[in-house]
Amino acid sequence: DPTQHNLIQEGAVLLKEGDDAEYLMYLSAHHELVASALAVKAAHEINPDLKVGCMIGMNGVYPASPKPEDMMNALGAMHQKYWFADVHARGHYPRYILKKFERKGYNFITEEDKKIIKEGVIDFYTFSYYMSNCVTVDENAEKTNGNLATGAKNPYLKASDWGWQIDPDGLRYTLNILHDRYPHTPLMVVENGFGAFDKVEGDGSVHD
Repeated sequence: DPTQHNLIQEGAVLLKEGDDAEYLMYLSAHHELVASALAVKAAHEINPDLKVGCMIGMNGVYPASPKPEDMMNALGAMHQKYWFADVHARGHYPRYILKKFERKGYNFITEEDKKIIKEGVIDFYTFSYYMSNCVTVDENAEKTNGNLATGAKNPYLKASDWGWQIDPDGLRYTLNILHDRYPHTPLMVVENGFGAFDKVEGDGSVHD
């Protein structure tokens, strides 16, 4: 019952007070990754010619300055974007995320899970791209909004009416870094666009 005082709403997940939201997020993601690998395996068993991919929300992250701290922040932000696809496309968790789980005491990956993930590698990688983000250690830096993502404002980019930083070169950057990371996996952009306030003209057209 979400009306009970000891429950809080966080996104689509109903948590009890005292729950470790980060743990539950990673645990849920792990179950999703195992389920995905099982689906890939099943598809290949049904028909070896079937190709199965994943869908990732991806936007490149830049350091807001050449400060080493900002560079490390940007690297960490990209790691948070990579690890999920690493499991899909490489068949194993990257060492840095496993180290984080170890430090946090998160112990939910079984040997059977590892086997399933290894056998259920995707055939192609699809992703959406709408914007890029900046990160910085400067707490006073001007912020901008994105779809479920907030970052530092990039002074070299314009933004949409909703604060999404317009960065077509960022798509090329994103494709390059993904190709470097997954050189043998075909890449496809399956979502890309620009949001604006649409105005219906007298003839019923919308000049978008």
